[in-house]
Amino acid sequence: MWWVDAPGDLAQARPGTYLARVATERVAQLQALCDAGMRVVDVGVTLARTGTAQPLRLEWAEPGDAEALARIAETAFTRTRFHLDPDIPDAVATAIKRDWVANALAGARGDGVLVQRRDGVAVGFLVLVKRGDDAVIDLIGVAPEHQGAGVGRTLVRGLLGMVPGAVSVGTQAANVGSIRFYERLGFGTTATVYNLHRHVA
Repeated sequence: MWWVDAPGDLAQARPGTYLARVATERVAQLQALCDAGMRVVDVGVTLARTGTAQPLRLEWAEPGDAEALARIAETAFTRTRFHLDPDIPDAVATAIKRDWVANALAGARGDGVLVQRRDGVAVGFLVLVKRGDDAVIDLIGVAPEHQGAGVGRTLVRGLLGMVPGAVSVGTQAANVGSIRFYERLGFGTTATVYNLHRHVA
């Protein structure tokens, strides 16, 4: 997968998937990329809020959590931009999320993985990216059988207690449940973007 910013980046496109992200107010850039063969697969929404002084005890993931985290990543996501793209098979979209959390656990992506455990087994995770005093929720997932039980809320509230600055997170406009979840935790929308893909055979 390769990121592009302008139609010229696609002039010598080799086989693969090309990704672009365009702020929703940049309609001319959006149109130029669409004219070059890219298409909108979703609208990303960034939400943010400042941290809180109420720390909760969270644990850092360990190598022994790899299998549980992979299982969560394989089952918790259905509305990502990769799942929404009709040209990306669900198995590939699922593998992207599984690899995402595996890379985070291995230290190749982000700055750590926080987990919630039940009976010693990870049932939810949050991949953290630090930006000075601020943090980004890079990926968060909860095992389907534990969704609605406060696992995700505890992960986010715990992170808010750890971060002196702002915490931000991206989700999809199509994922209304996710947007409502963050709004209930005091997050507000700070930006919107078009996510575009182009597949070259």
